[in-house]
Amino acid sequence: MDWNEIRTIARDPLCSIGAHTVHHFALARLDPGEAVQEAVASRDRIAAEIGRKPTTFAYPYGDASSCGPRDFRLIADAGFAAAVTTRKGLLDARHAGSLTALPRLSLNGACQELRHVETLLSGVPFSLWNLVTSSG
Repeated sequence: MDWNEIRTIARDPLCSIGAHTVHHFALARLDPGEAVQEAVASRDRIAAEIGRKPTTFAYPYGDASSCGPRDFRLIADAGFAAAVTTRKGLLDARHAGSLTALPRLSLNGACQELRHVETLLSGVPFSLWNLVTSSG
């Protein structure tokens, strides 16, 4: 997408544009200052292009080895209201206290068929995953 296309989407009241990073680095591999600069520079560039500052953030690599508690705090301290990881799941009440460490429902690869999306949105696969991973 180019900036004109992004501006068009940003004008739609049902859409929002969030920040990411400038260079797509895993934040956990950067020192704290570099990690914050990646997020803030991305937010500032987007704000300059669409005329409003993003309040949300998506970690480039949101698995446990690429972002963790330190990064969640850094992103919150940088002024982001919420951030999504790449950890699979749906939101529930336990996420209310960790708004910069939210799971994400990714619709890519083999999960693009409507029947897969409906199943994912039901939450059943994540409930099963949580059951299996917490019982070990």
